Amino acid sequence: MKSYKKIDNQIFIIENDLGDTSITYIQEDYEKIVPVSFVRDYYDYNKPHQQIKYNNETTWRLITCMFGVIICKCGNHEFELSRENKKQLIIGPTIKFEYYNKSGKSVCHVRSSQ
Repeated sequence: MKSYKKIDNQIFIIENDLGDTSITYIQEDYEKIVPVSFVRDYYDYNKPHQQIKYNNETTWRLITCMFGVIICKCGNHEFELSRENKKQLIIGPTIKFEYYNKSGKSVCHVRSSQ
């Protein structure tokens, strides 16, 4: 992890190094942002443009776009995540978020806390 920015109490944007290889999670680094352990993960493969997905989990979540480009909306905030910009999003348990596929295909990876 290169750096992170606190957007509000439960939304953080993470910037990673733009090299060819990306480490998507090191527990010790991410616990400095929020003191939780991410224990479950899953991904969504999205093929059509503008397909909207919703996430209403009541846990902390770490969002990564592994392929393509997605636009994440959290309340009044909007973030572009992509394989190229290597940004990640951490959102808290009271934050509902939605995202849509901006590119032709995308893979959204989500890690959840307990």
